[in-house]
Amino acid sequence: MRLTLIALVLVLSIFSNAIARDIEREMAQRSFENVASVDEGVDFIRTTLENQGFEIVATIDHQAGARSVDLELRPTQVILFRQARLDSALIRRTPLAALDLPHKFLVFEDEHGDIQLRVNLPGFLIDRHDVPVFDGFVAKLDRALTQFGRLDNGVRLVKSHQSVDQTVETLLQILKERGFRIPAVVKFLKHAHRFSGNLRKPQLIIFGNPQVGTPLMQNNQSIGLDLPQKFLVFQDRKRQVYIAFNDPQFLAQKHHLQRDRDPGDLDVRLTNITNALLGLAEAGAQP
Repeated sequence: MRLTLIALVLVLSIFSNAIARDIEREMAQRSFENVASVDEGVDFIRTTLENQGFEIVATIDHQAGARSVDLELRPTQVILFRQARLDSALIRRTPLAALDLPHKFLVFEDEHGDIQLRVNLPGFLIDRHDVPVFDGFVAKLDRALTQFGRLDNGVRLVKSHQSVDQTVETLLQILKERGFRIPAVVKFLKHAHRFSGNLRKPQLIIFGNPQVGTPLMQNNQSIGLDLPQKFLVFQDRKRQVYIAFNDPQFLAQKHHLQRDRDPGDLDVRLTNITNALLGLAEAGAQP
C-alpha cells in the first residue's frame, strides 16, 4: 500500500508538471502568434485538456461577473479542471491539498493587450501543504530549510459541530440566502471506502461575489487564479470535521497586491473579507 501511494504521488507530480509545461509552452506560442483573445485561449485550453482526459469542472468569466455589478475588468477567465484519480492520490496523502483543487488555468488580457496564462504548478501544492517528498536529496534539503519552522501556509480552519454532509448543506443554505454565486460543489475521493475505512469524503464549495472579488482583480488580475473563494469541508483522522478556507492576506501576498492600486484601504478591505469568511464558516459549523 505504501509503495502504491508513493508511486501515485510521484506520477501525479510528474504528470501534472508535464501537462502544465506542455500547455504553457503551446499557449505561449499561440499567445504571440495565433491567439487573438481570451475566449480563443480558453477554448484552446479546454479542448486540449478534454483531449487529454481531464474533466472541465467549470469555466468562470470574471469579466462577466464584474459587468453584472457595474464594475470594469479586462477579459479574465479561469478554467477549473480535474482528473479524479490523480486528485485522490494527492488528497489521501494531504487532505488540505483539496483546497487548491480542482487545478486551474487563468487566462487574461493584460494592460498591454497581450494574452497571459497563470497556473499553480505541483511544486506550489507540495510546498504549501507539506506533501511528503520521497526524493532523498530533496527531502534532506527540505529538512534543512524548515528546521526552524515553516512559513504560514495561509489556510484558516474552523471546527464544525456537524458531519461533513451536514456542514456542506448548512454552508450552501447560508451562502444562497446571502446572495453568493456557487458555480460548483466538488466531491473528492469517490472510492475512499476502498482505502480509508470510514473516512468521510472531502467536499469543496466554490462561491463568490463579484462586488468583493473584482476590486482585488483590478489590483492584480493574477489573483483571479484563486477566485472565487472556496470552503473545503473535511474530516481528519480523529474524526473532527473542519471548514478550511484561503486567508485573503495570504492570497494578497501571493499575488503581490499593491496598496497604491486600491481605491480605498487595501488592509481594511482584506480584513473585512477575512472577517466575512470567518463569520460564514462559523455559522456553517453550527447545527
